[in-house]
Amino acid sequence: MYKMQPAAHYREKFDGSLALFSACWRQYRRLLDSDIDNPTCDDDVFGWLEELASERVNNGGSSFYIYG
Repeated sequence: MYKMQPAAHYREKFDGSLALFSACWRQYRRLLDSDIDNPTCDDDVFGWLEELASERVNNGGSSFYIYG
């Protein structure tokens, strides 16, 4: 059975700011409580974090929006 690592483990490999990671991590943890299956490996966690970050940087209403 896969055991999730502390947030710092995933932060080390996250391609984004600390603020973006923190926002995505909080959202991911909330999703785990209700809407998504538990991860089976690190790649599952990284995939979700990447997806959540992508949604934030491509959303014009987000404080993380990247113009252009």
